[in-house]
Amino acid sequence: MSFRVWSYFRSTKGNISALQAVLSILIIICCGLLITVAAFGLIDFNYANVMNYSDLFVSIYMILFGSLLLTYELIWWSLLPIPALNKSMRKNFGFLYGIKGKSLFVIFVAFLNFGLRAEIRIPYLAMGTGIFFLVVAVLHLVIAFWKPHLVGTYHAPTSGLTDNSPV
Repeated sequence: MSFRVWSYFRSTKGNISALQAVLSILIIICCGLLITVAAFGLIDFNYANVMNYSDLFVSIYMILFGSLLLTYELIWWSLLPIPALNKSMRKNFGFLYGIKGKSLFVIFVAFLNFGLRAEIRIPYLAMGTGIFFLVVAVLHLVIAFWKPHLVGTYHAPTSGLTDNSPV
């Protein structure tokens, strides 16, 4: 049984292995959860409480970082084939274009979930999302360091780049 599972993950469709696709889908799910938690954080923001502006800023950052990561994943899947966007993302957020850099960014974003105060209506969703983000990031890192051959065929998106591009 375990041989079938490993052979499934070793199968490739083009240059994308099944394991890389699963990791990417997990990141997309994380981004959806992150943006949802951030939206609830914005909805629950209490405008009368001047001392609670941290939730507002954390929620805004969560939306920005979740959108950034989601944009990268959509470019990677070629669902957002805009060469200028890919070139700009690679120039400004090049750390996302590798497994290890993306993993460290996901760990950073995971801790934003823990920064929301307990006053939001769904504190368990925020905590669960942060834990899920950490698990996915650690899974990325474990695979990248322990079994690097499983992600050895990982290729960052290259639309919009030429051989003469400085980026």
